[in-house]
Amino acid sequence: MNLNNVTENIAAGVLEVDYDETKLRYVECRTGRVFEEMVVAEKESAGNKSIRCVGNVTELVGVQEDDMYITLRFEVIANETLTSREKPYQFVISDEDFANLAENDVDLKVWDVQY
Repeated sequence: MNLNNVTENIAAGVLEVDYDETKLRYVECRTGRVFEEMVVAEKESAGNKSIRCVGNVTELVGVQEDDMYITLRFEVIANETLTSREKPYQFVISDEDFANLAENDVDLKVWDVQY
């Protein structure tokens, strides 16, 4: 997941990604280069499986750059294959919230990802 068009300093961010647990299994993550501190947790709500990623700066200085927020790795569940008629696996950004040092909202461009 990348952050794009960062126009002001950000100090914290939350990104939640939903996925189909009948087709995919969450394996691991690698934190990106935006925040020094990142907490990642699996979550289940309303029948959906999600990965919640919370990032923070470690010093009282915000970051202002387009860069990698986090890399999530999934594996296809055994016996699950795609036919030429099926849609690829989809990951949906179900929650995003970014803030500056004053805890004001910052609008960033994060999009649904499909692989």
